[in-house]
Amino acid sequence: MRLGTATRGGEGARRFLAAPLPSDPDRIVDLTAVEAERLRKLGEGDPPRLAQALVPSSLREILEGGPRAWHRAEQTLAYAEKWAQRGPLTETLAPGLHQVRLMPCLPRPLSLRLPDGSFGDRFAIGGPDCRLPWTPGLELRPTLAVAGQAGGLPGGFLLAVMAGGATLLGPWLHRSIDLRGTLFFDGPRSSRQTPLDPWSDLILPRLRPGEVLLLPPPIWEAPEFLPGDRIHLRAPFGGLSFTLARAGTHPTLQ
Repeated sequence: MRLGTATRGGEGARRFLAAPLPSDPDRIVDLTAVEAERLRKLGEGDPPRLAQALVPSSLREILEGGPRAWHRAEQTLAYAEKWAQRGPLTETLAPGLHQVRLMPCLPRPLSLRLPDGSFGDRFAIGGPDCRLPWTPGLELRPTLAVAGQAGGLPGGFLLAVMAGGATLLGPWLHRSIDLRGTLFFDGPRSSRQTPLDPWSDLILPRLRPGEVLLLPPPIWEAPEFLPGDRIHLRAPFGGLSFTLARAGTHPTLQ
């Protein structure tokens, strides 16, 4: 299962806990809204408030709830899939991918731990389709990251790119990933790739709920990227794309 954060509408639009509909990944399920609708059908009083307690719209709150919260979100996604199979699942509950804006899955992590043990700027977070300021000598270091959950165990895995003082986080937090296959990092004139399996040997420290740990990036010759380039980080379980812009564009999406 994978969870993320998305919005609908313009600036200031409500964020919601998102998951792709299993039978149609081009539809993005608003899990809290689905839970509220389920509660309404059961005749519960004040479904929106109760749904927010059971399936919060914040992914950080899911991680703070630990495995039980993940399981509740998984159940809610199963309800959405059942409704999609038995009858119309409305766009209010599951809009099309083109109708939403996918954000970094954790737009504001509790903290951001770098591979060397130091801490990055948790406020300088970019995500899918962001415009990252380019400056001469900018080093882009793609990697995997892990988010903590209640109990200290890994809560999920995601794609990430270290970019100077900024960090790009992928749109989806995967509860588990298969570390077979290859990680690709592509631009218009350069491409790099590395097997994923070396990351499977890492021993992960205990993490606080909502904390993100960036894993050591691959060691390779830096690819050549220039302003205007569209960059793609790809793995068998997902991707993260962004554009290099001239200096002056802030990467934070919140």
